[in-house]
This record gives sequence, C-alpha cells and structure tokens, in this order.
Amino acid sequence: MCSGDLWFETKQALLNKYQQDKQSDKYNKLIGIIEINCLARTKNLKKQGKMEETAKLFNFVPHIGLSSVGEIYMSLISYTSVMLFLYEPEKN
Repeated sequence: MCSGDLWFETKQALLNKYQQDKQSDKYNKLIGIIEINCLARTKNLKKQGKMEETAKLFNFVPHIGLSSVGEIYMSLISYTSVMLFLYEPEKN
C-alpha cells in the first residue's frame, strides 16, 4: 500500500490492470474478476464504510469477492488484495 487509502488503491489497481489488458492483443473479452482480500483489509474497508463502494468498482463485469486469513508478514497484518482477471479463451 502506498497511499494508505484502501479504496483508492483498489480502484487504481483495478483500472490500471484493466487498461493494460485492453491495450494488449493477448486478451479476449473480460468475463469475470475474482478479488481475494486479506481479512484485515476487508475489516478496515467495512470500518470505513467503503465495502459497498468497493463492490461497485467491479460492476462492469461479473465478480466475486472473498476474504482470507493468515496474511501476517514479519509480525504485521497484511492489507493484501489479489485480483484474478478471467478472459474468454482464444478461439483456434
């Protein structure tokens, strides 16, 4: 995390990745996104009242959000978010 604003960082990561993929010839149509947040990130977003706003970032495609536990690195709780972008397979 660079800015300390979890919502802003999620939005930037999502938009940056999506723009890169749209410009690439390697990818076909985006068909879904799976977002996996560490539980600490989810709890922080809920505390800030930003969960609904975060979910709306993904409204342009089917998506699912999951939370996981165990993201402790060097005695610090991680605020990790992993997004898996799913694309239509290439037609041969």
